[in-house]
Amino acid sequence: MDSQLSLSIVEIVVLMLGAIVLGITIHFFIASRPSLRASSPAALQQFQKEAEDWKLKYFNETEFRDKELENLRKKLADAEENKEIYSIEAEESRIKNKKLQAEIEELKKNAPGSPAIEKPGYMDQLFQAQNSLKEYNEKINQLLGQIDIVKETEERQQEILRNNKELTG
Repeated sequence: MDSQLSLSIVEIVVLMLGAIVLGITIHFFIASRPSLRASSPAALQQFQKEAEDWKLKYFNETEFRDKELENLRKKLADAEENKEIYSIEAEESRIKNKKLQAEIEELKKNAPGSPAIEKPGYMDQLFQAQNSLKEYNEKINQLLGQIDIVKETEERQQEILRNNKELTG
């Protein structure tokens, strides 16, 4: 059994090119190894510094958000307190308004025309009642507007809480 190895010229050229590429690769790997070690600590320090900067920004932003959230909670609590107070005042005003309207209706029923003219001060009382009703109505409208403002602040607070949850997530 004669063992002969026969290679064509194309195979020899391919093998030679493979050997050259392998040699060049080994040479560049060995040559770049010391420069890689020299640049590695500098790159690591740069990366650590950037990481510290980002961490500091994150903690500052988190602290700012917490303060802002606490302020909004205080404002919300104040707004809810005001809403309670204003709703109580509005209810009292409505009750007074109903009483005054009942008095006016009673006076109209008791004085069917001519006695109203004979009674001195009756018109003045009606004008006073009308003016006080207008004032109560204006106060009620103001209170309702303030209640709307409180609702808007509550909605903003809920939106901020959702955004905060998303940010912390």
